Amino acid sequence: MAELLFDFKRTMRRACLLGISSLALGACEPTGFQPGPRPVRSTASSTSQSDGTAPDTPRPVEAVRVLPGGRSSASASSASPAPPPASFTLDGSVRRVRPYEKEEISNVVLSGGWTWRGRPDPATDASPKGVGRAKKATAADWRIDLSTGTYGRMRIALPSRGFSVPAGSELLALKSHYGTVLSWPRHSFYRVLAPGSVRPLLDEGRADVVPLATGQFTKKGASRRADRATKKWLLTSPIGELDLEVALLPEAAQSGPLLCRLFVELVGIHPSSKVCQAGEVPLFASYRWRLDDTVRSGNWFEVTRIQLNPVPATNRIVVPPAGAKASTRALPLPKSRLLLTGDERAALRGSQPVSAKRSRLRNGSERALYLLLDGVAVAWVEPDEVVTLGSLPAGSYTVQWRSFLGDVVSETTEKALPARIDYKFADPLSDASATPQTSATPPPSPSKPSD
Repeated sequence: MAELLFDFKRTMRRACLLGISSLALGACEPTGFQPGPRPVRSTASSTSQSDGTAPDTPRPVEAVRVLPGGRSSASASSASPAPPPASFTLDGSVRRVRPYEKEEISNVVLSGGWTWRGRPDPATDASPKGVGRAKKATAADWRIDLSTGTYGRMRIALPSRGFSVPAGSELLALKSHYGTVLSWPRHSFYRVLAPGSVRPLLDEGRADVVPLATGQFTKKGASRRADRATKKWLLTSPIGELDLEVALLPEAAQSGPLLCRLFVELVGIHPSSKVCQAGEVPLFASYRWRLDDTVRSGNWFEVTRIQLNPVPATNRIVVPPAGAKASTRALPLPKSRLLLTGDERAALRGSQPVSAKRSRLRNGSERALYLLLDGVAVAWVEPDEVVTLGSLPAGSYTVQWRSFLGDVVSETTEKALPARIDYKFADPLSDASATPQTSATPPPSPSKPSD
């Protein structure tokens, strides 16, 4: 009961600090049927729809209910114009419109990854080889599959240990619906996520819903990414700013807007944004976060490779995954809070002997945070949680706490380990002023064991 109360208070506090109304909080951790959230009009002056403002609130549409991986024989009953996308039902089911098999084939594959702005450099006695291997093992890379045809769909594979969900999880999306579907590794279960849930998912492994606004949109000229010409947009919302670069990619057809929707949603803007157009794909997304009266640079995502008509051509994007069971329970967590194996941690100092002592990590904030040593994410620590970290050679390491999207980043310090490393809670709107605190290794205490 105490844990549930703490969870509720934490969500309420974070929501209030972001200016969320009490009505919006009712959407957190939804379990029943919910329509798509109504966009909240930004307090700042808005531009015209021709500049990319969001259209009217999406209406529910008649759709075909199917079993996971199944088919339906329903036929169209009206010749009226196609309505805007509906939101997924949140009762564990997924509705699909005319799921022809040819529309499920992956036609475009995008490879890219997240770059953590301000990631600290390794200490002078770090092993470049060991640090490089550890960064590769925890890299925040995505493989994005987009389907062909008019019934767009997208699959984002999360293969790394560096995410708040287990390696092998997938994010799925359909053109006909707002929101996303999180698939467990090996497609055992799936969970429907309402619009506004992707940011809490990536940051904290939660299915909370962040209220979405219409935002402001400004064209910023042209550039080039992945050997393609891009159009640059600046998107502004009450919680941050997004520099978005989109490229013409006709092969992506109706699947192109799905990745754009996701990036736009992360900055707190409703996915109905007209910046997201068919036949266009975002190749770069860089975030800045509004914290109190300041704007802090966050992380960015960049597509580094585009592959058209990949082999095999039978690589289908099925939503929900065939054989997966619907779930409304808590999201899956990584197998371990420690993101590196004992051997990988020992290799951070090459051939130096491993210390018999352990470091004690404590996250005293109200946010799940990563601990970086020598610029490598070594642990993911939930609020008010204590984790022990062993298999480290004694020595000096650079230390930093940060969130996935970079709205919380502590100062970088250099500390002798093993030791206790505490992130002490400050006002969430000024968390960057917090400094990791260290002390001599304390007596053993109950905590999450190291592997």
